[in-house]
Amino acid sequence: MIFPPVPKRTALYRRLLTDTMLVRTPTSIGERGHSFVYAASNAVVRHRPHDGEIYRAAAGFQDEMRACLGPAGPASVMPADGQHSTIIAAAKELHARGRYMTMLFEGYLADSVREHAALFEALDAEFSAQGVIVMRPAGHVADTWNNKTKFVDYVRDAYGPSATAPGEVLPVAPIEAIVAKANEYLELSGRAILKITGMGGFGNLIVTRADAAEGSIAQQLSAFLGRRPDVDEVRVESWVTWNQTLCCSFFIDENGDPIPLEVCGQVLSRATAGFMGSSSHTDLCLDDRQALQDVVKPFMSMVAADGMRGFLAVDVILSEPSGLPDELRLPVSDQAVRLVEANMRINGHNQDRLCVAQIAARHQRDADRIHHLKVGANPVRARDRSEAVRLVDAALEGVAAPLSPHFDPGSLYYIVTECLGEDRAHRNDNVMFVGEDVALDRFEDAMSCLRPRGLLKE
Repeated sequence: MIFPPVPKRTALYRRLLTDTMLVRTPTSIGERGHSFVYAASNAVVRHRPHDGEIYRAAAGFQDEMRACLGPAGPASVMPADGQHSTIIAAAKELHARGRYMTMLFEGYLADSVREHAALFEALDAEFSAQGVIVMRPAGHVADTWNNKTKFVDYVRDAYGPSATAPGEVLPVAPIEAIVAKANEYLELSGRAILKITGMGGFGNLIVTRADAAEGSIAQQLSAFLGRRPDVDEVRVESWVTWNQTLCCSFFIDENGDPIPLEVCGQVLSRATAGFMGSSSHTDLCLDDRQALQDVVKPFMSMVAADGMRGFLAVDVILSEPSGLPDELRLPVSDQAVRLVEANMRINGHNQDRLCVAQIAARHQRDADRIHHLKVGANPVRARDRSEAVRLVDAALEGVAAPLSPHFDPGSLYYIVTECLGEDRAHRNDNVMFVGEDVALDRFEDAMSCLRPRGLLKE
């Protein structure tokens, strides 16, 4: 079993898959297909891409996922453009077909004002008036707790200083002061991590002693901060050697009740520690997984009282104990727990488990017996998605099968989740493996088939 059975979680997934309309955060580039891994039905996804070929590929992938997952409800809607009025009209159109009891906004990534807070205020007003339960975080709540400094301050106050990595907060200028502090931590641990509010690893910059020797830290930091002119502070942390990094997910319902979801492992880039995927394999026994959720739950209760609703999660690292008196420990493995940052939104792990929940619902299986592993794949030289998929198919022949309407216990399946991007030359590819009662070594064998062909990010 992946996690101890939780009846509230089972009921929540049923509600999300049948009675809930999901609304995705609009972006400038529009839909590229990834939404349909978990939201091929019952969702207003991002707007249609301007490139007709990319749009046709995304729509084709939606049809593919609806055939494989067999989800209840009408097909998700891609609005014609990103205008607020168009998105609201799309939500009305979908609601007329699905008659949903609940609307769920997936959450803000970093900055609610830039991410269309006004749109979700309007959706809330429109659908609440119709008796729909609208679950969304207020913009100021998401902005507060997406802030890594605010999160660390809370954790240290609530759990003690050993519950986070050692670090300090500095203003973005002068850069020389940040570099000096990073050099102090490099002397201690050989690596340092510089953090700003962000997501998916884009808010982190890792520097090493080699960078210091080359004198390149200031240049890297300038480029890093140049992508986020809205931030005014940087957290400089010492690198903590960890055994594994995990994500503890919850869902806060309309009553403010934090419902525990899964504990998933994180697949990170070896070079940047950026997020590249997730895994339900964690090497933790059930008691340790439960204890980890128990550690995180006080934070969830606090942000629920602050007004947070919907999906959210906390990233943690597990390492060997240091012996400090206030250190958080797991009861069985005795690993030390450090809380890293909060994800005030539906994240990659939640998306993957929503996909698994749909597979389980279609085939009347127990979702807690279905493991998944999603890994970042290198964009391949291919003219279109179908050609890219053929390259992955060839690499995995005899090891795993493409996901289809059939799902047998003991078999390993895969989905090429994107092979799409901002344009035809730049794609953000992922491969997701799923299997019921399939051991970790089968997943690892499949990954080893992708790596020598240059199909796997490192």
